[in-house]
Amino acid sequence: MINGLSNKNNGVSKPISSKFSSIGNFNNVHPTVKENGVNRISNSSAGTLQAQKISTNYILGSLPDYDAARLMPHLDFVSLSAGKEIHLSGESRHCVYFPETAVVSYLYDLEDGNTIETVMIGGEGATGLGAVLGSQPPRHRAQVTIEGNAWRIKTEILKQELIRSGKFQTLLLDYVNQQINQISQRLICKSFHIVEKRLCSWLLMLHDRVKNNQLTLTQENTALLLGSNRPSITIAAQTLRNRGLIDYKRGRFYFLDRQGLETSACECYSVLQTNL
Repeated sequence: MINGLSNKNNGVSKPISSKFSSIGNFNNVHPTVKENGVNRISNSSAGTLQAQKISTNYILGSLPDYDAARLMPHLDFVSLSAGKEIHLSGESRHCVYFPETAVVSYLYDLEDGNTIETVMIGGEGATGLGAVLGSQPPRHRAQVTIEGNAWRIKTEILKQELIRSGKFQTLLLDYVNQQINQISQRLICKSFHIVEKRLCSWLLMLHDRVKNNQLTLTQENTALLLGSNRPSITIAAQTLRNRGLIDYKRGRFYFLDRQGLETSACECYSVLQTNL
């Protein structure tokens, strides 16, 4: 059912760097500590692990060895559950998250009760960078859309790293520019493109970040994130299923024909493709 996908997203994570190999392999089962609803690998456990850990976050994986070594003591590897709000609207961001397998959405809530996703963040970037660059709390909130893992670091530590300039500063500023471009393009998408094409582009963006041929995702949540209504998403999803591009049942989406999705997507997907 899931054959015929392009080799870009074959369900296998692409290793980017082994800069964080000394931290250990957190993909196995290790003792965790619960902090504000987020599972963190305990310091005592992390300090004794010797197995290789490959960072698949683009920013962390692109750091020179000396920058990576300096950051290691300040990084926590955390497990983020779907629906968890890691940043609240109007509140200061005390931590920045660098997703690996998790996908996080910036959500803006309107006075009439509607909600729309303005930015999708996966292994290409980081959340909460506004607090590093400025002091005014943002009006959006950040919620986990697809559960998975991420690296977490205190905002104050990241500010110090930004002052050092160098490669880390360049990577962070480049990603902030990507976020601005994503917000702008998605505004255009919402204004001019039909729901079916928008859904194709959005599913492809998720697929790029999750690299799995099935997603735990309801049509209701999809409608919320796309700023659409449930009936419109249902009709669009049914059309794509009838054409053999996707399937869905019981809160799961299945990718059947990625090339077909790319052909059916609006131009926004090609503009917003990440460096994953």
